[in-house]
Amino acid sequence: MSLEELARGASADLWAETTRTLDVDAQFRDLRHDRTRDRVGWLVAAAAVAALVLLVVTAPWPRRQALPAAPTPAAKVESLVFQNGTGLTVVAGSLPALTGKVKTGAPAPMSFSPDGSKLAYGAGDVHVVDVNTGTDRKLGPCRQPSCPVAWSPDSTQVLTASPNGLVRIAVEGGEASTVPLPAGWSVTGLDVNAAGRIALTGMANAEASVMTVDLGGGRPEVLFKFGPYPDLGDPRWSPDGQSFMYLQWRGLRDGHSNDLSVRSIRADGLDLRVVAQIGHCECFAAVRPWMDLSPGGRVAVSTLNQDRASLVEIGADGRVTTMLSNAVKGTPSGIGTVAWRSVPATTPTR
Repeated sequence: MSLEELARGASADLWAETTRTLDVDAQFRDLRHDRTRDRVGWLVAAAAVAALVLLVVTAPWPRRQALPAAPTPAAKVESLVFQNGTGLTVVAGSLPALTGKVKTGAPAPMSFSPDGSKLAYGAGDVHVVDVNTGTDRKLGPCRQPSCPVAWSPDSTQVLTASPNGLVRIAVEGGEASTVPLPAGWSVTGLDVNAAGRIALTGMANAEASVMTVDLGGGRPEVLFKFGPYPDLGDPRWSPDGQSFMYLQWRGLRDGHSNDLSVRSIRADGLDLRVVAQIGHCECFAAVRPWMDLSPGGRVAVSTLNQDRASLVEIGADGRVTTMLSNAVKGTPSGIGTVAWRSVPATTPTR
């Protein structure tokens, strides 16, 4: 083959390759084919994602459940009893087995157990009454003339005061143990919160005081001293156990001015305030006012003016509402004690 023929062949091959490379129509056809293929791919992928989302939303899936609703607090049934020595009167609620019980001849401090099954009272001795049967049992002697009573958080022990401390008495068996108190303390009222902290009213080194101590005797603390004149009684823990109310009045030691009020103080000794001003009370010696606070926050106070003995309820706004009122003839021997019982609505009471 001559050089001329080789040159012509190479030239023809180069022209053919150039024509193929520069074929615009062919390139557009290839581009459209690629784009169509990509579009179809995207559509298929989008359809797959949509189907997956629809499946997740509509199909049952154990993990895809609504959060449980917050539990509704159990409904409570609250009952109030009043005792003036002639037998119990049920003021609110229904406690037929207790009606007419606790005939002590004089007002006796009372307290229902946290589980609502028993009523403790102090009248010369510490007693426990079964709420369902009315059966009355003596647990042990009162160690001082004022015989306040309160319950341990688990409803297995009754606490009362003694000249040298507090006494814990087991409901089953009657075993007694002492809760020591600092020297110079004396107690007129007590209450125990769910954490086992005891609120006390009484005297600390000859001054009227509110105090706290642990159920085992630890961490005794004087929260506030009021001087020698005011009378204090019936400390009652708030439902959250962070503060407590108590009664304050002025008796014979302060000219018998008898300005009765419900007050509260935080467990750390701060925020001392007047909850309600009840007014004049004919309070002296054994004729003293009484108070109880229900776990639901209801406050009942028994008081006495010149001619009537009354049982009142203190509202959340401090308003005083009369629940009972009786005319007084002659010199009364006492006003009457009160106690709240609070149990779940499903707890039976025969």
